[in-house]
Amino acid sequence: MQYDMIGHEPEGQGPIIIAIDESGSMTTDYGGMTGEVWSKAVMLALLSIARLQKRDLAVLHFSGPDDLRLDQFPKGEATPAEVIACASFFFNGGTVFEPWMEKALELVDGSQFEKADVICVSDGITSISPETKTKWAKIREDRGMRAYGVLIGTNQGEALLDEISNEVFRLDELRGDLPALEEIFSAV
Repeated sequence: MQYDMIGHEPEGQGPIIIAIDESGSMTTDYGGMTGEVWSKAVMLALLSIARLQKRDLAVLHFSGPDDLRLDQFPKGEATPAEVIACASFFFNGGTVFEPWMEKALELVDGSQFEKADVICVSDGITSISPETKTKWAKIREDRGMRAYGVLIGTNQGEALLDEISNEVFRLDELRGDLPALEEIFSAV
């Protein structure tokens, strides 16, 4: 007597990294909600997904050139105090992408963050050096990283964000966020 074990196991999902723009302009109201509130709500939803799927989550708060904070939640686990501290933190500075990109690459290049899904939420973009873009593309390819961008309230820098992402979603009004959320939550 024998039986055949047939089943479909989902492909291993890697950790989630969300980079949140915490420039002063993220406090602008976009259809009844600020970019900061929306990005923190998405972060909390991703934390819930990470907990359910036992995936690591890293939150990169970024703003000016020296403004970078990392909150890590192994297997999506966090105390209420850690969640509140992460969700309530806000730099209120400028917008510089390279520090968060470097930190994300450092995390992805470590074995713990193989096949990471990286989501960047911003309301604008500055320049990114050719060296950083090249390094990003190489590690993204080598480590199986997928990157998504959410651009809130502007199209400034959309082409540049598109260069570093698998897909970019532009939200002019945050009430029309359902297509972007469906895609991001189904991808991670």
